[in-house]
Amino acid sequence: MIVNWIGALLCIALVGASAHATVQDAEPAADDLIHSDLPLFGDDFEQKWPRGFTGGDGGFGCESRVQFGDWRLSSRDSDDQGEATWLAIRNYGVFHCFAAIGTASERDELAQAPFDYGFFIELGTIDSGTEWRELWALQIGSRPRSEYILLERPNQGDGPVEMFTVLQRDCPPQNVRDAGQMSILVTRYCAINSRGELMRLARRMAARPPLGTLHFVANAAAQTDLNAVRE
Repeated sequence: MIVNWIGALLCIALVGASAHATVQDAEPAADDLIHSDLPLFGDDFEQKWPRGFTGGDGGFGCESRVQFGDWRLSSRDSDDQGEATWLAIRNYGVFHCFAAIGTASERDELAQAPFDYGFFIELGTIDSGTEWRELWALQIGSRPRSEYILLERPNQGDGPVEMFTVLQRDCPPQNVRDAGQMSILVTRYCAINSRGELMRLARRMAARPPLGTLHFVANAAAQTDLNAVRE
């Protein structure tokens, strides 16, 4: 399944954040896999992107605050030439609004990458002490599970989003599921099954040093073959 690829590639891209914790960090950066049995944010939740719209002239389609195209996920210690995971984030269509998300270790492999489906979720704003910041999550997958990457960005209004800070994911002890190591296979994950739990975790993680960055690089040439999107 593609989410297994996503989890593995995120670990590869962000391992530098765990291995190179700075002096002021109390502990190495945490990157637990967050898993919910069912999607936490469905059609009843308005602040998820992409989403559908209808116009007064009878037009309709999908709109998104987050740019579609190629994105680069990197650890907080890497530069533009360092190791990274590449995400292809595409619009699915005009009748059914969600993002098609593919991942690869090299950008030129994105065209062949399998896709899973998901949404960017606006969780709300927090006061960092110096500015107001937006908390977000990337929800990936629908059945039989969803997985989450925690994100934040400056509160800069409603313009197109092209940059996120990736937050740490340090699972509360009561939410850890772990059957132990099986050879080189990891079984540990973080079971989060309510919106409230995810929002509380995101707020706690926002107070820690970041895990990495996720930033938009360029529109993909193949995007013109998909259905039109209103930004």
